[in-house]
Amino acid sequence: MSDVKMSLGQLARLAADIREDKRKLDKESKEMGARLDEIKGLIYAQLDEQGVDRTAVDGISISKSDTVVPTVTDWEKVEEYITQTNQLHLYQRRLSATLWREMMESGELVPGTEPFTKRDVNLRVTK
Repeated sequence: MSDVKMSLGQLARLAADIREDKRKLDKESKEMGARLDEIKGLIYAQLDEQGVDRTAVDGISISKSDTVVPTVTDWEKVEEYITQTNQLHLYQRRLSATLWREMMESGELVPGTEPFTKRDVNLRVTK
């Protein structure tokens, strides 16, 4: 930032311009994220077709990643369960996947949820 003192109007205009630039970049980032997810899906499919879980291509290490996370099918049931069992630690903006998996592995089912395998691809540039 410049050492020159800016007026309130200049600061307001600068803030408005930066906010608009940020909004454009956020939109572009969201679009790029969607495109990256699409490409990762294609990579995952090719790894499946080739029957491999990991490989390296052109200095980039690629490996499949499967993580089981909860998908809430009935929030009312989930909330009733959480209230009755005082399992408030399950709450985030979404269910805590780590705690949910631990409960499922110990045989404690969370009503209103079912497992969903989230597929992803890990990329690491090695060059």
